[in-house]
Amino acid sequence: MPGEWYLDRRTRTLYFWPPANIDSGEVYVPTLETIVAMDGARHVTLRGFTIECCEGTAVHLANTAGCRIAGCTIRNVGARCSSGIAAVAVGGGSDNGVVGCDIYEVGSHAVSLSGGDRKTLTPAANFAENNYIHHTGVFYKQGVGVVLSGVGNRAAHNLIHDCPRFGILYSGNDQIIEYNHVRHVDLETADTGAIY
Repeated sequence: MPGEWYLDRRTRTLYFWPPANIDSGEVYVPTLETIVAMDGARHVTLRGFTIECCEGTAVHLANTAGCRIAGCTIRNVGARCSSGIAAVAVGGGSDNGVVGCDIYEVGSHAVSLSGGDRKTLTPAANFAENNYIHHTGVFYKQGVGVVLSGVGNRAAHNLIHDCPRFGILYSGNDQIIEYNHVRHVDLETADTGAIY
């Protein structure tokens, strides 16, 4: 039907039936799993980039400190989706932030923050702040705006809307969720809430 596609991995051929005339349009096919990956980096800032068209997590920070993803537009990512994929994933480390970004049309979660030590309750202090997040969970219908896990992470001043499931999902200890505007969520799943 119009709008459907099929990828023959054996022959590396994409079959696509456009929903409308695309003579003047463009078609993009992701070939990368991740666009930016940092492991152990310190005090690196990505500012003002448009990051799009990858199969998995667009920006992945692992065990970093003082890094920022700021003022970026992140869209059309996460085509191969599962619960572990987010447009921006921060795993471990401390004082990393996703700030002032527009994140939309993502296959699963928009932002995932984890870190901290649950045995000692040492906070990670990773944060998502002042982001405009919408149309998450395009493929994985459990996809949410912001996921907090671990200890001492924060979601603040974010505008989150048009999600199939929660706006914010949290687990762990001492998570801070404040001054977020969450609306038009739980649109495609049941037994949910704006913040879960």
